[in-house]
Amino acid sequence: MTYYQTQRDHDNAPSDFAGEDSHFFKNILKETLCDQKLMIPNTFVRKYGENLSSLTFLKLPNGAKWKVELAYHNSEVWLQKGWKEFAECCSLKQGRLLVFR
Repeated sequence: MTYYQTQRDHDNAPSDFAGEDSHFFKNILKETLCDQKLMIPNTFVRKYGENLSSLTFLKLPNGAKWKVELAYHNSEVWLQKGWKEFAECCSLKQGRLLVFR
């Protein structure tokens, strides 16, 4: 998974996203920061869930990688262990828009 960060601005997303459906957007909410986890949208999980492992790497635009474990609760999949450290290192704030692909 690769992520890109913008401030509520889809125009900053890479142009190769056009026509590509293997990505998702997440707006960082206060709850996301307080709960220290981020839910992967169900539509993405339904389509690509068989290819998800319990461990993923978030790759920043500068090439740095962060190891984050996925947690499965009922039919939901969350970025959990490692997410807090990732969010802190990237100085994620409420209202940021992240793009995962």
